Amino acid sequence: ADYILHQAQSLAKSGDTILLALEYQLYLPNSQNSKVLIDYVLARDPNYVLTHPWLILFLSFERLKLGILAKLQTPPRTEGEYQSQTINASGDETNNREADMTEQQRQNLKKWTPIKVEHKLVPNSSEIQTIKNFIDWCRQHHIKVFATWPNTIWFDRYQAPIYQEFFQDLDKFYQSIGVPVLGTYRDFMYDISLFYDTRYHLNDRGRFYRTKQLLDLLRSETIQSFYL
Repeated sequence: ADYILHQAQSLAKSGDTILLALEYQLYLPNSQNSKVLIDYVLARDPNYVLTHPWLILFLSFERLKLGILAKLQTPPRTEGEYQSQTINASGDETNNREADMTEQQRQNLKKWTPIKVEHKLVPNSSEIQTIKNFIDWCRQHHIKVFATWPNTIWFDRYQAPIYQEFFQDLDKFYQSIGVPVLGTYRDFMYDISLFYDTRYHLNDRGRFYRTKQLLDLLRSETIQSFYL
């Protein structure tokens, strides 16, 4: 969360509106030291490493070796599903059409499980404090912030008390700091048929549906604010 919001601060300006739709793991403790974060900032944003030198402690020998080899020779072409040719000018993935999905991809989706939540939201965690600091920064710079829920696969297990408490805590957290929340967590939990390759990545049909929901909610919030 710290890095995502750090990037947002570098782009946002007075008068902007920011919509926060953070993945659920980013609200949980110890989310900041992921391999994805370390891999990305080392390759693409070394200035962030200079201001967060402790990240070096989480650098694996294997990642260091890959970095050194990349300086000495051209890295091999990536063979995975994500390719530069399928990214459009806006940075959107275009290789996620439901009609083009293979049976193997559909089977892989079935391997995903519910988000792991073992306790209620920790109000004094570094992750929550990071979000609070970002909201404060936005207010100081006259930037409007809305929060909403990430799109994810629906599992019946989310009806369990531990999950219900977690979702309620998230809603209460944003209410406590005066940030409007668009919709409910259930509004953005969809059938697996609307996803592409992970519990968070929608296919083109799911993306269209999600976008329409958000537009309707934003329109409703804007009209409500106007009359207030």
